[in-house]
Amino acid sequence: MNSYGMENTMLKTPAHCFRGMCAPGRRCSKRLVVLALPLLLIAAPAPAQVSAPTEATITGHTGGFVTGAGVTLNATVTPAAPSSFTAAYQWYRNVAANGGGGTAITGSIGTRAGYTTTATDAGFRLGLGVRYLHMSDNTSSSEIRATPVGVRLAPWSRDNNEIGFTDNDAVAGRTAVLISYRKDSAAFTARLLVQRRLGFEGDNWTGVSTATGNLASIVHTFAQSDIGLYSYRMCALRAAVAPRIFDSEPVCFPVDNGNVASLGAPVRLRVAAAGDGRVRLQWTPPDPSSLIDRYEFRHATGTPTGPWGRTGSLTAAHTEAGLTNGLTYTFEVRAVAMVAVGSLTYAVPGAAASVDASPAVAPGAPTNLKAFASYEAVTLSWDPPATGSPTVYQYRSGDTGCWAAPAAGSTRTVVVRDVFDCTTFQVRAVSGNAPGPAVEVAAALLSSKARPCAYRLRLRTFLEGPLR
Repeated sequence: MNSYGMENTMLKTPAHCFRGMCAPGRRCSKRLVVLALPLLLIAAPAPAQVSAPTEATITGHTGGFVTGAGVTLNATVTPAAPSSFTAAYQWYRNVAANGGGGTAITGSIGTRAGYTTTATDAGFRLGLGVRYLHMSDNTSSSEIRATPVGVRLAPWSRDNNEIGFTDNDAVAGRTAVLISYRKDSAAFTARLLVQRRLGFEGDNWTGVSTATGNLASIVHTFAQSDIGLYSYRMCALRAAVAPRIFDSEPVCFPVDNGNVASLGAPVRLRVAAAGDGRVRLQWTPPDPSSLIDRYEFRHATGTPTGPWGRTGSLTAAHTEAGLTNGLTYTFEVRAVAMVAVGSLTYAVPGAAASVDASPAVAPGAPTNLKAFASYEAVTLSWDPPATGSPTVYQYRSGDTGCWAAPAAGSTRTVVVRDVFDCTTFQVRAVSGNAPGPAVEVAAALLSSKARPCAYRLRLRTFLEGPLR
């Protein structure tokens, strides 16, 4: 036995047989002789040790994002793969913010880093894993992950007719502005935003309203401190649906006529008087009246479209002369504020109020006014005035009530019910918006004492004078 625990053997020959002949009387025979020889064990060489890449970077994007399908991404790896090794790449979808996790994209592993995004990638993060692979026996290093790239949804635009905003308008109001729009396609549900900025230049857009769905308009409500000259735009985004995490980049379109002031229209614009070629208007200032710089007006026999004139004062009244009697005019009045935007000051007009008026020569007073009393009502009758051409007659009970017209404006009789004792009635003729002087008569139902009523009317006329 040798030192390895094995018996060394060989063919043994007796010593007397090594001389080339056999000794007398001896037989030369051969037998197996075991010799002790060392056993040599040869081991396979150990594989080379490969260090993993220390850094992998995805290229082909801007700011960590790409938009839509068809974008090719590549990678750079540090350090370069050593001899006999090559870099193997695996792309992942829906990875975490640190690049870990995610679902491997089938068929993306190999020796080429390039990957072209598809519609399936929209809204997800794409990650990249890199390892070094031995070309002979496929042994590999550990994997390193690159910083992921977000794939935004492809935006809508006017060009591809998927969505767009047209027929836009911004309508000024005292507390709100209505932004209306039309989507070129109702096939998608978008997330819509309304943005505004003060003035006409710069990129200081801020969001003021949002909505989701196939809506026709968005209303933005002002605070009273928001009075200013604003320009507006509407933006559309494709909304990401879970598990996607990225919206599209907003696509924005300007809103036509977006120079909106939050000053409201004058309140209770009315015709205070009308006369020969003249109309006097009165109104209540809109809030906040402290910001009003002036009032402007215009008129036309149809819809006013001409330039605005100034009233010349902050008084909430204006008389317009030089009009044609008998024509009906539409008058518009608006308040204007002055707003500073940077180093510039803008005139910001508010919404306009309108009213119709007809100048005319005021007619004279009706003549021969009479009151006929019964047990239930009083019937008034009168004759036309001596001058003028009335277009309507009006009457009222007492001298402070509201004027009313008979069912037919040119009718010269009217029946008044619910009459109380000693009731006085006034009647006047009106031409256009020009009222003439009133005449008065007293009456009482037959169930009442008419004499004191008539006496009271004569006494008032004596003390106050005739009606004007």
